[in-house]
Amino acid sequence: MFPTFLASCVVINSADDPDGPEAVVMRNNQFSISYFKTTFEDSNNLICSPVAARLGLAIFYHVSGPAVDEDLRTMLGLPVEKSACLTHQKDQQAQLVQTGYTQIYNMLCHNEDRPLEQEFFEVLDEHLDVIVEPVDFTDDVMTARTANVWIQSKSCGIDELVQEGDVWSGSQQFLMLFSAVTIPRIRFKVGFDPDRTIPVDFNFSNMVRSVPVMRGSFRVRCCIDEVLECIVVEIPFEDNSGLELLVVQPSIDQRLKDMVQQFTMECLNRIDGSLVERWVDIQLPKFSVAWKTNLKPILSKLTYDGIFELKDLRAFVSGGKEKLDQFYQHCYLKIDENGVEPPVQMLTAEAGENLLRFSATRPFMYIVRKRSDREIVFIGNYSRYVPDPDELF
Repeated sequence: MFPTFLASCVVINSADDPDGPEAVVMRNNQFSISYFKTTFEDSNNLICSPVAARLGLAIFYHVSGPAVDEDLRTMLGLPVEKSACLTHQKDQQAQLVQTGYTQIYNMLCHNEDRPLEQEFFEVLDEHLDVIVEPVDFTDDVMTARTANVWIQSKSCGIDELVQEGDVWSGSQQFLMLFSAVTIPRIRFKVGFDPDRTIPVDFNFSNMVRSVPVMRGSFRVRCCIDEVLECIVVEIPFEDNSGLELLVVQPSIDQRLKDMVQQFTMECLNRIDGSLVERWVDIQLPKFSVAWKTNLKPILSKLTYDGIFELKDLRAFVSGGKEKLDQFYQHCYLKIDENGVEPPVQMLTAEAGENLLRFSATRPFMYIVRKRSDREIVFIGNYSRYVPDPDELF
């Protein structure tokens, strides 16, 4: 059982301006939640950036025909006017990366025998900062090496963007998009004391294992949601990042899988309306998550896979239409004790009986989002024990 917090629910009303900033954030977050629920596996540690995937898919709206247009508009909430969409995309990407903490890298590989249509090439190069690389798709080794050498040069925490088998050299392919979304170096606003990090048993989905767990008492926003049967803490990252970490821990009687299935935009709004600042004694494992997602089966489950199935993209000089063959997204995030400010000492008089204990020693869901407008940048879960060669006790 959880103690009860009184709360009010904040609802974003976008009816007055369907293309305004609040409406865009709401659509992005709705897409992020649906995307994560479709991707979720409690047997893995997942991280994805649906908002970045959304931007990547919208690239092809500029060369799509009527068969794919409606699919993209419905799925991504894009405007009918494609020039307006381009401006919107550019602004969205700029907002995500403007602080320098979130990094987005896109590489579009196309068949070297078919050059891209010049207008499409200029959109990719000048407006959306997409690297365009002609490749021989029949040589899967070289195609993978090209993408991996490029991403390694970015020093973003990802060394292998794609594997040879992802290219499928046995089939004819023309267009592939590879995307990396990372926050390789970020600190909490107030850090955990490394001297207080100790081994604690974590009930992973595949075993019980002792892992380094950070401990500290902080004055942060938190809430308990009786409907989802979970406790939520909001831990701010350093001010310059403009980001915060939302950790959602199911109650001891609630499975993460069941909680994720119930999670909706309405739940997130309710949580936001319930968050209140108070002293919280936090136990949170140190963890890093890297995960590659193949968007094709995800969008198929969401019934929006037309871009992968219908030859309706006018992307090449030679004419004709093609489909997007593959879209892989690889994300990376690392959480540790580092903070801009030293750990604070909680005064006993301040804490009293109001101290809430948050112990993330079972599988949990997490969200990294922008503080300014609550737009989800990353969403994922930490569930499975994976041996870490750098783990020290």
